[in-house]
Amino acid sequence: MADALTTAVEDAIDRVLEMQKLAVPESTEAVKRWYHVADPPYWVNAPGALGTPQGPRDATRYELTVMMRLVIGNAVDMARDETATANVQNKAWTWLPQVMRYFEKHRRLSPPGLAGLTYIAPQGATIRSMRQADLNRLQIPVAALLYTLDFELTIPFEVGYAE
Repeated sequence: MADALTTAVEDAIDRVLEMQKLAVPESTEAVKRWYHVADPPYWVNAPGALGTPQGPRDATRYELTVMMRLVIGNAVDMARDETATANVQNKAWTWLPQVMRYFEKHRRLSPPGLAGLTYIAPQGATIRSMRQADLNRLQIPVAALLYTLDFELTIPFEVGYAE
């Protein structure tokens, strides 16, 4: 049987994947892999840090960081077509605040229609934009140059300490 922390992390990442598709309805996929190819826009995710446990043994607090990347365009397509380049950059201007606001509005990772998660700490998750929209070289399975927006979502959990 999985302990509470394992369950909390698994439930949270599953919920994040659902929420990513709601935050950007145009997205074709949201996966818990960092290297993945699909038709843009799509989401890839990687685990970040799982912070040092804090607090009493019966309500230990952890913070999980999820690295979220929204792939919004392929550099090859953008190089061939000036309109494609403009479209991708315009989408970045739209989706950056849209994603930030969506996750800010649903800090407890429970948007309408989805049940609340048991272990989320009262203050809920926080999101930040990692850097400007940029081209990133990904090895998937060969080098690809993709235009992406990167986010960091920090999710606090309160779970009992496992012996």
